[in-house]
Amino acid sequence: MTIYRSTSTPHGRLAYAPGLDGVRALAVTAVVLYHLGTTGLLIDGGKHELMPGGFIGVDVFFVLSGFLITSLLLAERVETGRINIRQFYIRRARRLLPALYTMMLVVSIAAAFFYHDYAARLRGDLVAAFAYVTNWWLIAGGTSYLGAGTHPPLLTHLWSLALEEQFYVFWPLALVALTFVRKRYVVIVSVSVAILASTLLAAALFSPWHDPSRIYYGTDTRLATPLFGAALAIVCRPWMWHKGGMSDGRRRLVNSGGVLALIGLVLVAVFVDSQSPLLYRGGFLGIALLSGMLAIAAAHPDAAVGRALGVKPLRWLGERSYAIYLWHWPIFAVTQPGVNVHLGELASTLLRIALTVLSLRREADAVRCARARDHVVARVGRLAARDRQSQGEHGRVGHGRRGPARRLATGVGSAPEFGADRTRPGHVTRCAAQPVAGAVGRPAAVSFGQRVGIAVPVRQTAVERAEGRDLRRLAGPHTAAERAEGHRKIRQIQGRHDFRLRVSARQGDEQGRRAD
Repeated sequence: MTIYRSTSTPHGRLAYAPGLDGVRALAVTAVVLYHLGTTGLLIDGGKHELMPGGFIGVDVFFVLSGFLITSLLLAERVETGRINIRQFYIRRARRLLPALYTMMLVVSIAAAFFYHDYAARLRGDLVAAFAYVTNWWLIAGGTSYLGAGTHPPLLTHLWSLALEEQFYVFWPLALVALTFVRKRYVVIVSVSVAILASTLLAAALFSPWHDPSRIYYGTDTRLATPLFGAALAIVCRPWMWHKGGMSDGRRRLVNSGGVLALIGLVLVAVFVDSQSPLLYRGGFLGIALLSGMLAIAAAHPDAAVGRALGVKPLRWLGERSYAIYLWHWPIFAVTQPGVNVHLGELASTLLRIALTVLSLRREADAVRCARARDHVVARVGRLAARDRQSQGEHGRVGHGRRGPARRLATGVGSAPEFGADRTRPGHVTRCAAQPVAGAVGRPAAVSFGQRVGIAVPVRQTAVERAEGRDLRRLAGPHTAAERAEGHRKIRQIQGRHDFRLRVSARQGDEQGRRAD
């Protein structure tokens, strides 16, 4: 659900953590294995589900959502002095809605033409999904999470997205209000009281003689989990983390806590089922605690756990975790062994996984395009670092009327930090920054997909303007041939840039010697 960002950022900017994609990969794998069991894949001769507690992967997502959303909003507050609620909602909609609506359209067409047994209640489910109230729709309809028969609703899994979206609606507004409180401990206490209230409400509503689905689906009874992630962000302030900023003792503590948390979550996923009374009497808060410990260890740049979880296969899976979650349940629901598909357990399982992977093709194309844009922006960022060094040595951006002044990218970060448009590569929005010495205008935020650089408009030669057009054209290559051509042109531009920088440095040295 995130793409690669710079791993070294100053205070007020949230760095991308590859380890968090690894946590997403493990969480979505647990959910998929759990749903394989609830839709027909059993072990021990049909006596047990494959992973009876795999549903806790959803709780891991809740904690990560609260942690990351709060971190991004507070980092924006530190960077710009305010939180742009409108841009936050626009970014969420652009990130979540296209894939969701595509899945709903495909499911609707399939149910209307091929799966008539599932189409009876699909109309109400679609309306609830569009309004992001699926969890309350399931509660009102008495739909149980513990078992949905041979023809389960095709959109049941959207209850968790509905709960997250409801959290996204109210929490940024509450956070804006809380930022006016000058005492941080008051904010932490307020959030802790809300977490405790939600946990106590779940315990009070639970009865071992009744279906606990009302507690499982309810926003009020499950709010403690994303709020715990939010509280963790407020306490730990991850936008201030940087490489080498943790002592050896704390590093060992964070790594040990992350490993123990991962072991604990695996044990819960393997041995605890959804009917356990302990879950509804504070157990979900314990899962949130373990998830938070794992998130800190995965997100901190000094932690070895994050490097281990950030390996390429897990990162690949984590980047596609949202699409996997969207598509796997409808596919599993209409390919149940012995109901819709009359194959052996192994063959039906491979078929279901293959169909889920095929549904990710569009997501994979989007990730490849994002990586290509990231490569261009990373090169621009490295050039910017050299430009800043040259500016520090010689006191200004340009050297003479025809010097190497250009539109310089002076920093690279993530789009949420600047509030720029993430879907229009090369889009420029003005920043409220002060003019830079030697520039002909104010700095601007330049968006390359989900990455942003701060650009300073200065005098440019014709060659430098042509290079800028080349970089803009390279912002979104798709094919392998285009990527190769893009890399070649970037190397040419970088070589010309290095040559001009060396010439300018020699000129500056000569001017300094003459002044002496």
